[in-house]
Amino acid sequence: DYTVTVKNTGSVASDEVVLGFLIGKLPDTPQKELFDFGRVHLGPGESAIVHLSMPPEVLSSVGKDGLQEIQAREYEIQVADLRSRFIVEGESFKIFDLPNIKKRHAKRGRF
Repeated sequence: DYTVTVKNTGSVASDEVVLGFLIGKLPDTPQKELFDFGRVHLGPGESAIVHLSMPPEVLSSVGKDGLQEIQAREYEIQVADLRSRFIVEGESFKIFDLPNIKKRHAKRGRF
């Protein structure tokens, strides 16, 4: 999960949309993939916290065997002009039961 603080530095109320992207670094992946967004209405001088969540399937790709897998490698995300990297370590693994992953996260209010 990612948290961003947004502030309206202007003198007019407005909406701000915060976009979270996964940046593709491999040849067969999208250059940018939207993983979440949040929209807030801010009055002049107001600030708000926006929470973004990344579902696990965003990190997955389809392997040669036709199954979804999450590869052990470095990943990069971008929110506005901020970038952050993280590493999935160990062995790449297959996602056999994605609906159960969604059910567990749904119970926590993430999907």
